[in-house]
Amino acid sequence: MKVFDDYVLSYEVGSLKPEKKIYKAALEKSFCKPEECLFIDDVEKFVIAAEKLGLKTVQYKSHSYLEEKLKELKIL
Repeated sequence: MKVFDDYVLSYEVGSLKPEKKIYKAALEKSFCKPEECLFIDDVEKFVIAAEKLGLKTVQYKSHSYLEEKLKELKIL
């Protein structure tokens, strides 16, 4: 967890993925617009929920797949 500046905990927000409230709480905490954020998860329905709110997303399938997607997004 040391690589992150902050994080959102479901029990503090009172919401779980794929509920909109948890994603919106993360956006509020980051002070970013949805299109400025990247959401990564291995669960497809969580990724779809984030996409519906306008976040960039990657469904985690493997380390190499994630690296490929991060390069496509010019993050790596």
